[in-house]
Amino acid sequence: MIAEHKKRSVEAEKPKFVSTGSTLLNLGLSDDPYGGFPVGKIANIIGDHSAGKTFILLTLFAEATYNPLFAEYDIFYDEPEQALEINIPKLFGDVVEERIIKKYISDTIEDFHDNVFEVLKKEKPFIYGEDSFDALTSEAELKRDIRDGSYKMEKAKISGEILRKIVGKINGTDSLLIIISQTRENIGVTFGSKKTRSGGKALHFYCTHELWTAVKGHIKRKERDVGVNIIVKISKNKFTGKLRTIEFPIYFDYGIDNIGSCIDWLIEEKHWIVQKRTINAPEFIDATKEKLIQYIEEEKLESKLIEIVAKKWKEIEESIATNRPGKYEKEKEE
Repeated sequence: MIAEHKKRSVEAEKPKFVSTGSTLLNLGLSDDPYGGFPVGKIANIIGDHSAGKTFILLTLFAEATYNPLFAEYDIFYDEPEQALEINIPKLFGDVVEERIIKKYISDTIEDFHDNVFEVLKKEKPFIYGEDSFDALTSEAELKRDIRDGSYKMEKAKISGEILRKIVGKINGTDSLLIIISQTRENIGVTFGSKKTRSGGKALHFYCTHELWTAVKGHIKRKERDVGVNIIVKISKNKFTGKLRTIEFPIYFDYGIDNIGSCIDWLIEEKHWIVQKRTINAPEFIDATKEKLIQYIEEEKLESKLIEIVAKKWKEIEESIATNRPGKYEKEKEE
């Protein structure tokens, strides 16, 4: 996926999207296989513990690092929890580790506000990841005696004001703010209505995209966990208006498996069929999934796979579209 940016980026006049590293997630967010999150916006990724949120954010950092369109961007990782255990150089390369700026560690929602505005004042495009919003408290809460018997929602009260100021400044720029949130309880794959996040309703209101992630299942080898299958529900999409659910595997020692997820999706959508573990993939070769992945990687055919997925995605979207004349076309003609 990362290598494909070199081909696409030279054709574009300016960056419009920051890729997630997943073709299917990019399509779900923007209908563009190389798309993802539009710049000039705020996005919120919410989910259970170990449900891929940080992996998605770091993969986005890597995609931007290897994309020439974002060569002049600053990439900030604000991690109040200070609990990152992912080996960035191993998974993404030393260049990504060197590119990520860890200057800001926000303790409070006020710190977060000040740090983002300090970056904005530089008038240089940036990608800022906040991991996570739940780790932020408020200055009022820090001063409050937890033994006084009261429970005040200072953070929720000021989140709306702060996010309103930030979105007003970032809108129209080529920058991107990604905020990660933890669920208050495990959401599972049902995404029940009882699930919530901190900060009140402000995040939902001001974000262009809202994603809920959950672990659908664990990937095991020799009875040991080596990864997780992630389900991502796009519950808000102000860019295309489409709400889609995406699935893909994440391996702890590899990251997002874009090729594997594309193959699974083409099988699920009956573009390819499987007989006795052999995938009939006429555009490539007939083989088991493992051998097909190996063939695509060795022959450097990921771009071809992405084109096949994008074409199939477009066919499905067109088949479910409301193909009726515009309601106001007649009035326009008159």
